[in-house]
This record gives sequence, C-alpha cells and structure tokens, in this order.
Amino acid sequence: MGIDETLRKEWKVKYVDKLVGPVGAKYVRPAGIWDDHYHVDGRIVSGVSTQSAQSTAEAVVKVFEGL
Repeated sequence: MGIDETLRKEWKVKYVDKLVGPVGAKYVRPAGIWDDHYHVDGRIVSGVSTQSAQSTAEAVVKVFEGL
C-alpha cells in the first residue's frame, strides 16, 4: 500500500481539496508535487510549496499594489 492509500484509508486523513469544498472554496492542485505553483483569487494569494515562494510573493505584491 502506498503512502497516499495509507493516509486516506488507514489514518482517515482528508486532503485539503476535500476539506475546503463544503465551505465554498476551491483547491487548485499543481501539475507536479514540487512545481512552482500559486493561485490568485481576488485578494487571496496562496502557494503550495517552497518552490512557489518567490512567485507567490510577487503575486502578493501585485495584488497589494492594485488596492
């Protein structure tokens, strides 16, 4: 059994994409687990990994400048 199956089945771990749906949010998953990936939704900016730090910060600055 892989780590994904262990977390979901044995430990009953819910992933963020399943947790945010019921409250009306949408999780945008990166193409690869270590990809540089960020998402902007209005004034909310989020990144998914350390590889996303710079691009996420740059997106935050753009949103801030637009206020």
